[in-house]
Amino acid sequence: MVRNGRAIALGVAVVLVAAVDTGLVLTHGDGPVGKATTTLAAAHDATLVAPDGASSPARAGERVPVGDVVRTGRSGSAQLATRGRAVYLGASAVLAVIDGDHQQLRTGRVVIDALHGPGLQLALAGDQVVVPAASATEAQRSVSVRVGSLSGPAQAIGASAQRLTIRGLAQAVIDGDALPSTTTPLHLNDDAGEAAAVPALVNDDLALNELADGINSSGRSTAGAIETAWTGSTSRLPRSSASSERVLPMVIADAAHGDGSAQSRYDRIVRWRRAGGSWGVVAALLNTDAGAVEAVFDTLQHHQPGGQIGTVSVKALANAPVSGVRPAHKASSGSRTGSGSTGTGGSGTSHPSSPPAGSGGGHHGGSPTPSPTPTPDPVKSVVGSVTGVLGTVVGLLPVKVPTKPLPLPTPTGGLLGGLLGER
Repeated sequence: MVRNGRAIALGVAVVLVAAVDTGLVLTHGDGPVGKATTTLAAAHDATLVAPDGASSPARAGERVPVGDVVRTGRSGSAQLATRGRAVYLGASAVLAVIDGDHQQLRTGRVVIDALHGPGLQLALAGDQVVVPAASATEAQRSVSVRVGSLSGPAQAIGASAQRLTIRGLAQAVIDGDALPSTTTPLHLNDDAGEAAAVPALVNDDLALNELADGINSSGRSTAGAIETAWTGSTSRLPRSSASSERVLPMVIADAAHGDGSAQSRYDRIVRWRRAGGSWGVVAALLNTDAGAVEAVFDTLQHHQPGGQIGTVSVKALANAPVSGVRPAHKASSGSRTGSGSTGTGGSGTSHPSSPPAGSGGGHHGGSPTPSPTPTPDPVKSVVGSVTGVLGTVVGLLPVKVPTKPLPLPTPTGGLLGGLLGER
């Protein structure tokens, strides 16, 4: 009886120890996110302010207690980490940590990267932004509030409980108490926060911005050669429009084969640009990228005398040095990976077949000839040198060249149809 009693007692003790140990593990790893610890993964020219007003320089690795405020200087930045979720603060920003689930942006700009961590509820003035897990969203609070989805959906909730879903690659500008009824295509800042959350999307935007600058600076001949090859109709643009606004939509439309006709793609690109969409965004909305655009230029070189598009040597693209940033996805690999897919190395963005309705919107909407200007300094440290990655062709198209030409469809119009004499 004693032996059996000791055996039972020992068994009970083992079970209790196992249960306690399991409880500790669950509490540490699977407890409520609201009680999770937030730490400063990085801090530059930033200050930590306690609820009683006491302040101290923010240091990387430091815990941010509940109720504390992170404040960045004019050249400052900070990154907060909570169980795999990253929150990037730009310069002159003020963010309060309510708990592991909630934060409040009092002024400035923030990028919330929940692609690999829990979601977040962000308060902005009288509005709330709900960023679910597996999404990435940016928000800016100044005179008005702008919320843009870098990957996956987000939801804005107004003071009157009105709700607006912001799909991937769309944005909404909130002026006053009421939410807008529609969203517009996303306008990127190409800064460090965006580059860290969606590097491939930022790479493409920087590359296409460089291409646009190259077209604008290379004279009329480059644009003329592209316009001559285009067989579709064109939209009427103001005389002051840059050459790139006239011809780059033609090249992107032809690079994005497989999503309707070249003409319908061109029309959508022009409409999205007028609504303020960045070049990288309009390309992503058509499931293409800067590498596919380069392939169209590579095709053009085989149908222009001397391998030239106007005054620009396309042959130089094939010899461009590559270093630094991960290359953009090839168009031949299919559609971009969605935010919930298993694809890697991409922007992690779920691209809708068309952006939300609307032709204007806040800071960037309504401009007939948008010309996105990347933020120069912080993004270079995150993404690397775009020029080094993408080569130099009179400052044109800094894109890694595919080792093999991308498969091209049977020409049915657009640029390739015009080049090959088919309609």
